[in-house]
Amino acid sequence: MGLRTVLLTAVALLVFAGAALAQQESGQATKSTGYGLEMGDGSLTPADFRAADPSRARDSFRRFYTKFFDLRLKLKKDRANYQVWVNIITRDSIKRRIQWEIDEYNITDPDQIQQIIDYYEPVTPKWGEVVLNVNVMAPRMNTRVFQDFLDDLANHVYLAYGHWGEQQKLNQLWNRTEIDYEPIPQEKLRWGKYALDPAATYVRGITPEAGEPVWSLTTKTYSITLKFKVDQQTIDDMLSFIQRDRDVKLWIVISDPFYYVRRELKGWQKASVLYQLSPALLSGWKQVGQYLPSKQPVTSTGKYKPERDYESKHRNPLMP
Repeated sequence: MGLRTVLLTAVALLVFAGAALAQQESGQATKSTGYGLEMGDGSLTPADFRAADPSRARDSFRRFYTKFFDLRLKLKKDRANYQVWVNIITRDSIKRRIQWEIDEYNITDPDQIQQIIDYYEPVTPKWGEVVLNVNVMAPRMNTRVFQDFLDDLANHVYLAYGHWGEQQKLNQLWNRTEIDYEPIPQEKLRWGKYALDPAATYVRGITPEAGEPVWSLTTKTYSITLKFKVDQQTIDDMLSFIQRDRDVKLWIVISDPFYYVRRELKGWQKASVLYQLSPALLSGWKQVGQYLPSKQPVTSTGKYKPERDYESKHRNPLMP
């Protein structure tokens, strides 16, 4: 009995070691999300979706429809009817859209689900990416001035993060020294209990990769797709703001001198973008206690918990 137990234990250890080695080799291109699961580059698979349930189609449509308007943000509208608005496209919003189609049309074939995934693949962001669909409407679009503005718009739109209060305080001190021709007094380089660095920038921008403007005849608008990518260094920098200031602000900025716009992302919009960039950002934001559900400017209530979409109980056991 003793020898038999030893042999069985040795076999079990070999099997476990082989499985761990295979998991390590297959997981070299993945990283931990902080929620006990591994994620790759963000490509969706049929296994990411729940089994088709036509009785749930209405709820799935409501989730997608609400999410779509949650991620719509109006940047500008003036008296001359010049309008700029954006649709924030995240992996989660695309996933909700596909889930609604699966439930609505009772799709059970994994190959058909994969065809839908492939259809949305060009606009499905990977992890660490956020896509903004910028729409511009103007009464006189064919003028040369507007065309020049539109062609160069992608170079002036960026996603900003940081702390605006600290940056504004530092800007005021710099403006004061330029008027008085005196250096900044060291005792005034303070923001609350924190010391300000005159050489630092407390609001930092993420520049996008821009597509070509596309004219829509139905909506009479120009549409430009901007893709924002972040690396691990940027994520660590955003986490440092959360740890130091217990928060990190997000803005969509148009820095054109004649068309300056700065709109802050709040509530579900901010939570969606943070989770899309890195689940660790949303987790850190929740841990410092700054995340509260916001009814304005979004329509949904309740806290944003995208990790629920990836729990094992929601996954389809029939899918490979």
